[in-house]
Amino acid sequence: MIGRGTNFRNGLINTKPRPRILVAGISPDDSFVTGLRRLAPTVHVLRQDIAEVRADEWDALICVGPPQYVPAHLYMLTVPPPGHIEDLRADSTNERRIRIASEVGHICTYIRDPAGLGLDEELHRLVLEKLIPIVGQRATHQHFVARQLNAYSQPFGERLTQPILSPFLETDSGVALAASYTRALGGGQAWVLPEDVGDLLPWVAAALRAWKRQDHLRFPTAPGWETEPAWRTPEEQAVLVRLSELKQRWANALRGLEQEEETLANQLEAATDRANREDRAILTTRAGSLVEVVARFLRELGFEVESVDEQRPDGDLLEDLRVRAKEDPNWIALVEVRAYGGGARARDFQRIGRFALRFALEHGAAPAARWYIVSQFVGQDPATRPSPFSTNQEDLSTFAADDGLVVDTSVLFQLAMSVRRGQLGAQAARTLLTRQRGAFELPVLSTGAQE
Repeated sequence: MIGRGTNFRNGLINTKPRPRILVAGISPDDSFVTGLRRLAPTVHVLRQDIAEVRADEWDALICVGPPQYVPAHLYMLTVPPPGHIEDLRADSTNERRIRIASEVGHICTYIRDPAGLGLDEELHRLVLEKLIPIVGQRATHQHFVARQLNAYSQPFGERLTQPILSPFLETDSGVALAASYTRALGGGQAWVLPEDVGDLLPWVAAALRAWKRQDHLRFPTAPGWETEPAWRTPEEQAVLVRLSELKQRWANALRGLEQEEETLANQLEAATDRANREDRAILTTRAGSLVEVVARFLRELGFEVESVDEQRPDGDLLEDLRVRAKEDPNWIALVEVRAYGGGARARDFQRIGRFALRFALEHGAAPAARWYIVSQFVGQDPATRPSPFSTNQEDLSTFAADDGLVVDTSVLFQLAMSVRRGQLGAQAARTLLTRQRGAFELPVLSTGAQE
């Protein structure tokens, strides 16, 4: 059952109210951001670039500074420095493109009356009150142009004569000092303003109202005088205060969760590195250090493990390990450890047989078990490695008849992990190893520990 507080739109849960505005190049603590949150219900300040978010979930971008890649569906209000703003594809090929650029130069300061540009009343007022006084103080002018790029154009492109930009203000020679344009076929509209335009909030408010007239689905609400504090009722103000407090708690919780996520990600990275170096080495190691890894796994299961070669003179090599079980002091297994890029090798059975014969001559009794622990098909996914000697049952049966047990290191790894997870007790694991013969198999385990 979905609770009353669930935000459910268009079959999706937890969608944010529109318009959803991204902000780039402005600090989250800037007063502009606070003001923008009064104009739009969903605002997110980008820390670096737009790759931080799923762009198709957002409606518009407010960008101060060098433009970044912006998906064409986003509406955009940008205050760029001189330079490249973006390229628009002019036709179905990649050969003809239109570049929108910000340039600076000494141009004619005569300005056409914006009344003839078809601006709405609010935008016309902004141009008269906010932009013209700034423009009149300049010696050189930042302006905006559309240039055609193709194989035959100059490096910076040829200036277009067809109307790509819709000026908000222009010189008598037709140079746009602020303008809008359509970013792509079916895409959003862009507003480009000069760097010294000043307070952006009134321009954003005007843009949101203009964009609502173009796309009421993305911009279902637009700021009006009704939202100004002077005209709010006490009831509205009280709810707004509670909403602001909720958003702050949400932001604090999100920061806490992000920090917790980073901590856990670092812990996972460290655990993975440790597992690769220590535990999964039993599946990947080819060299003699595999003996040390196997010995550590067997000790973890509670066996007493003795490295035999370390006690012999140089050149007098025997089995790699001798293993004893604490349940029976007379029980002992000779262990040979091998690793191969291919399958386990039957000739290792003869090698272990010679070790067992020498043990019997020295101690007057045969070992209780012969273990052949093998890491086979090293380099392959352990899940795809076949059981040792699955195609050579005759040699496997002969080895089993001599108290032999073949243990694939992938199965030994799973056995140890089952003990760590509590699915199997260490004593039960030792019993499985000491009683089985042939190819060792791990039984199906329940979630409860077994002793």
